Amino acid sequence: MATLTVYSNSGGDGGLGTHRTSYSSAHDAASADDNQQTNVQNTLGNDKETDSSWFVYRIFLPFDTSSLPDDATINSATLSVFCNDVRNIVSDSINAVQTTQASGTSLASSDLSLVTTTTVSTAIGWSSMVESAYNDWILNATGLAFINKTGYTKLALRTTGDINNSTPTEYSGGIYFYCADQVGTSQDPKLVIDYTENTTTSTTTSTSTSSTSSSTTKTDTTTTTSTSSTSTSTSSTSPSSTSSS
Repeated sequence: MATLTVYSNSGGDGGLGTHRTSYSSAHDAASADDNQQTNVQNTLGNDKETDSSWFVYRIFLPFDTSSLPDDATINSATLSVFCNDVRNIVSDSINAVQTTQASGTSLASSDLSLVTTTTVSTAIGWSSMVESAYNDWILNATGLAFINKTGYTKLALRTTGDINNSTPTEYSGGIYFYCADQVGTSQDPKLVIDYTENTTTSTTTSTSTSSTSSSTTKTDTTTTTSTSSTSTSTSSTSPSSTSSS
């Protein structure tokens, strides 16, 4: 078994968020009001501030997993993201989902809506998040199958309320995670993949058949038979007639 550790791309990871006067407009927005691509600390939340103030924040995490062997069997994988700060505890949770982020190397405001509701792990409760430490999402079968052996595996963190499009009823202030713009890699988002490389050995057996050719010389013998014919000649003597006078 082998292990591959991949850190998120500094150009492609980060937080995207909206701040609108209605929850539906914040949740369904096609483009972000706030692009945190270059921020060291990125916001995650699904929040009601007032009756006319709502925000939704998602964190995008693309990983270049193209160095995996094409024939690898992926046994397990863990998404680890370093939590810097947890604000007000609310009755929500955080999960990892698949995205269709346009590029693995850049984060556009228009990527905000390119998230899915397909979860790739078990959610972690808001109250269970640990500050100043990595928090781990163990990928499920759907997540393992989503890992891309030829390019970027594009994941995101969303709150469960955001995934379910549930209008929040309380103020959270958000959770803050480090992304790849943090100095070094000791607190960068990472995807750790355990896999088995399947080596196929091909054995070719060559069978040689020798053919023996027998040549038979056939001698034709022609026998010529000569038949001698003997001819017998018979002489016949006629008696003389005598006449008397």
